[in-house]
Amino acid sequence: MTDMPPEDMVDGLAELLNPYMRRILGGSEDPHDVVDELKWTLTEAPHMEHSWGAGWLYRMWGSLSDIIDGYPVDFGPDREAIAIREFRHAAQDWLGMPRTRAGLESYIERQRTRLASLWSPGPRTE
Repeated sequence: MTDMPPEDMVDGLAELLNPYMRRILGGSEDPHDVVDELKWTLTEAPHMEHSWGAGWLYRMWGSLSDIIDGYPVDFGPDREAIAIREFRHAAQDWLGMPRTRAGLESYIERQRTRLASLWSPGPRTE
């Protein structure tokens, strides 16, 4: 992977995003609203301008939000529950990752794999 942020940028992303992840897991707010705020935050400087990771995180959270909209796969009447499950899974995984470039790379790869499995045909897994 190229254009990964330096360690201090990973720390900055973690510091910036950890509160959103806790809010997603907290249950007192609509997780979809929190994800919308999180995506907006990722577009602000300096993260999007200097970090491939921030751009990928934005796309990842956007893809998870798309579950509610039925795009690119219609999950039917359970789509909101599925999206919330995936939001929570991604948030918990984020909070548990090491705050290093390798940790961020690993997180992104796990989420990329999970997204690919969501969009592929076949049974859905937890």
